[in-house]
Amino acid sequence: MCFACGLPGMAASDWLAGFLLPGQPALFGVPMPTVMLELGLVLAAYAGLLVTMAGRARIARGFVAITVLGDGLWVLGTLVLPLAAGNAFSP
Repeated sequence: MCFACGLPGMAASDWLAGFLLPGQPALFGVPMPTVMLELGLVLAAYAGLLVTMAGRARIARGFVAITVLGDGLWVLGTLVLPLAAGNAFSP
């Protein structure tokens, strides 16, 4: 799922940035196509890490804790970004 979500950011970052945030050229000073590309790469790397760890017979508690924390922060960021960007997001 992470890889599928990251693929559009890697393959069509310019289009995705224009579709999701048509009125916002940058996020924290970073151009939106670059943000989309970086998010796509991070999601693809995260998917690879999860697949690698899923193949192990035993998974370390630290990894599970970091995964849960990371997923929680991702959800929080998903909720905060639309609120912070206001009506810049496409309907």
